[in-house]
Amino acid sequence: KQWYQRRVRGNSSTHTSGTSNNWRMATLSGNTIISKVVISNRVDCCQDRINGAQVWVRDTMCGTVTYEAGKDTYEIDCGGAVGRSVRIVQNDNYVTLCEVQVIGSPAEDASDAECWDKGDRDL
Repeated sequence: KQWYQRRVRGNSSTHTSGTSNNWRMATLSGNTIISKVVISNRVDCCQDRINGAQVWVRDTMCGTVTYEAGKDTYEIDCGGAVGRSVRIVQNDNYVTLCEVQVIGSPAEDASDAECWDKGDRDL
């Protein structure tokens, strides 16, 4: 089985401009069976902003990040959710991300193809 990995942002961080109803989305090159999402958090300040962030694949919430002091990487299990984009939502604070890795494999059979997100619309 071939694994698919997509990194978003490299050696810097990005954050949204407001403190409520924020999200960032990574669009993958094709429909993907997603096993997990790995989020690298900012380490120089504001680390607690990650607390409560939700990871979504289409209409499936994979999980919620629980902030832990001193921890800079969080793995969220997506259990094979299928889609071509991953969204990280933070309703109560900024979304601050240094790197997001989406780990999975290409969805190739007909049953997976029915789950494609159409175009570039929001999830």
